[in-house]
Amino acid sequence: MLHAGNALLAKLRAVALTEEDDAVGTTVAGAAGAAALKDKRGRPAAAAAAAALGAAAVSAQPAWMVAAGTKAREWLALLPTVRRAPPPGDVARFGFNRPIAHPASPPEPSAARTRPRSQDLAATATSAAGTGAAADPISRCIAREVSNASALLKRVRRDLEDLVQVCEGTMKQTNHLRAVLQDVNRSQIPRHWRKYKVPSSIALPQWVADFAARVRQLEQLASPNPPATVWLGGLLAPEAYITATRQAVAQSNRWSLEELVLRLELAPDDQVRKDTFLLSGLRLEGAAWTDGRIEPSVNMATRLPTVRLCWVRRPSSGAAAAPSGADAGLVFPVYLNASRADLLFSAQIPVRDLTEQSAALRAIALVASPLK
Repeated sequence: MLHAGNALLAKLRAVALTEEDDAVGTTVAGAAGAAALKDKRGRPAAAAAAAALGAAAVSAQPAWMVAAGTKAREWLALLPTVRRAPPPGDVARFGFNRPIAHPASPPEPSAARTRPRSQDLAATATSAAGTGAAADPISRCIAREVSNASALLKRVRRDLEDLVQVCEGTMKQTNHLRAVLQDVNRSQIPRHWRKYKVPSSIALPQWVADFAARVRQLEQLASPNPPATVWLGGLLAPEAYITATRQAVAQSNRWSLEELVLRLELAPDDQVRKDTFLLSGLRLEGAAWTDGRIEPSVNMATRLPTVRLCWVRRPSSGAAAAPSGADAGLVFPVYLNASRADLLFSAQIPVRDLTEQSAALRAIALVASPLK
């Protein structure tokens, strides 16, 4: 029922956006006509004629095209600019002369940046190949994320820039731009922009804001001093990152992948320990996480603090030891987003006053992204 309600709200928001677009177009046309009348009364004849001609050109555009051009400009301001990646020998001047590596301790705090530099993303994909970072599963995963995000960012910006020119009348429409313009008018994500999984009900403005946030995180992860915490739901392929953490722990300890068991625990100190990784942005639905244990709650969803992902080795007998008593735990699913359409992994978490049956009835689960 919650998912159905979210889908209905998304449709209502799309209708509201369409009505706002019509209102914007009407307002722009009306303002242009008023300006022309004012010029005819108070300015010389030549200036009045030129102003009237410009106002007529603006008002001749459909309301939805005027609104589409306005949206495209706003989204271009939100997204970073694209610059060609430097050659491998010229990477040092961009600050990517060191391999990407998961930090052993939290980095020093740095000043927050409001807009990411996508040239950093493009440079990282080039530098990672020549610095030996590919030997590390975490570095290889981040480099692949950076490469894919950089290509998508370039495509999105090119489409939006062309769309602005079409709305201004300086570029002719093509079949491709006509399809993009139609999607923007309907607040739908263009098909060739869907390079990672998002809920089907998400509107285009929400997608653009989410994509900009993902690029900001990737810029930080690709920096020489990456943060210790990773927003799991902000990765284009979060399941690949989970696999990379498992491979990294197995390589570091010379263990078999089949010997490792995944567990989650709260990390109030935000300290990275051996064979652990810090995750942020997780939400717990149907329960609360108190004192390191999941317990029943009346809250529908709870935003969790930093969570520590731990890979532990199974007992030598080959079977995982079954916890008992106060240390008993259950296996909970972790989904990509609130739609629960994509399962990322399952992890064992300690519980309190919960059984396997009661947890199933409450539909307790964790989600990595707030998208609905």
